Amino acid sequence: MPSLNLTKEFLNDRPSMDGDIVRSFGEATVPIARASGPLKILRHDLGCVAFSGEDAGQFLHSLMCGECQKLELGETMLTGWCDPKGRVRYLLWLVRENDRWFVFLPLEQIETFIKQISMFVLMAKVAIDDISNDWGCLWLRTTTAQRPTLDKVAVHAMPDITKDANRLWLVTGSAGALGAVWQTLDAEPRGAESGTDLEIYYGLPSLRGETLGQFLPQELNLEWLGGLSFEKGCYPGQEIVARVKFRGRVKSRVAISTGNNIGTVAPDGKIDIDGARVGTLLSARGDGSEAAAMAVVKLDDLDASGFALPKYAPHE
Repeated sequence: MPSLNLTKEFLNDRPSMDGDIVRSFGEATVPIARASGPLKILRHDLGCVAFSGEDAGQFLHSLMCGECQKLELGETMLTGWCDPKGRVRYLLWLVRENDRWFVFLPLEQIETFIKQISMFVLMAKVAIDDISNDWGCLWLRTTTAQRPTLDKVAVHAMPDITKDANRLWLVTGSAGALGAVWQTLDAEPRGAESGTDLEIYYGLPSLRGETLGQFLPQELNLEWLGGLSFEKGCYPGQEIVARVKFRGRVKSRVAISTGNNIGTVAPDGKIDIDGARVGTLLSARGDGSEAAAMAVVKLDDLDASGFALPKYAPHE
């Protein structure tokens, strides 16, 4: 699957590659938790799917668990496409720009995602295109809440979850436009590894590999992140998701851990602590005192597990 074309502006910052993906730039960088200044992160590991046509918004709204049609220009939504059992089969970032909608998700999932979602088009007036080679995104962390003003790209506000003076932004555009903006941004350059690090630090879930199709939207904290609605109409798995909300209890949540207290991780990603299975690993980075991880953890085992809910979790 082709990734975003790298223009000379990106290559000038000495990218470190893992296959076709930019993992980092230049020398080793400190973890997000200890980085204090502005950051620019090339999400070279994310692909992009464009939805266009007069029915594009309604089409996405009918499949995703979030209120897609209420998404404003200049905003983002982390939402999910569930299977009939209410489990999130794909977790994605959604933005809209005028009459087009863009979905960003891990590059390795793009081909299957398009194949599966195209089966639901039927008579809808919507076109679905993989534009990962020509269109991509940067993530910015700024030290003020003021929206950056950038030429020939779109700047979308990510969920306001940092609980400090920093703000997160998703910048979308063509490879050439992103390269030109990259050169002008006064921020430390980072690659996909720091994208994962930022997700862990702020508790922004990402699904890859065996974690696809395992979790309810609530277990991924999507209602706290603005990507799950209990008021919209039907979508795949809606009855089960609603039943947990109104008749049951959410038993697990995305949580984060730092240091060497992640427990024992089995090859299938399951986390055991003192012989008890307490959760499923989503992502991890570093080792020793710099280690950090994000997992879906059973709430009853949260204190013993060494994991904690993200800062944006409501105090219930």
